Amino acid sequence: MNRKKIIGLLGLGTFIALFNLFIGSLFIKFFWSTISYRLFPKLIETGQIDPSISFLDSLSIGLMMFCIIRALSGKLITMDNKGNFKSNRLDKEIEEGINK
Repeated sequence: MNRKKIIGLLGLGTFIALFNLFIGSLFIKFFWSTISYRLFPKLIETGQIDPSISFLDSLSIGLMMFCIIRALSGKLITMDNKGNFKSNRLDKEIEEGINK
């Protein structure tokens, strides 16, 4: 493949990932009051948790959620049949695991 095409695709993928993180952070920011009232009603009543949140706080929560979801989905680190660690899985390996 052409180097310019690869760099362009990497740039596009990075832009899409950052855009998704930005949109997710906005959702967390705007819906935090509803989320916090449902998760921590007694703490809000006593004043220990503030139902408003800054964008930087929502961004950090979004990053933590992204890392946790990636780790629990098995896409962070995987192991092959020989016991060697791999950083990502190929589609063929996933399909083999499904078809067994």
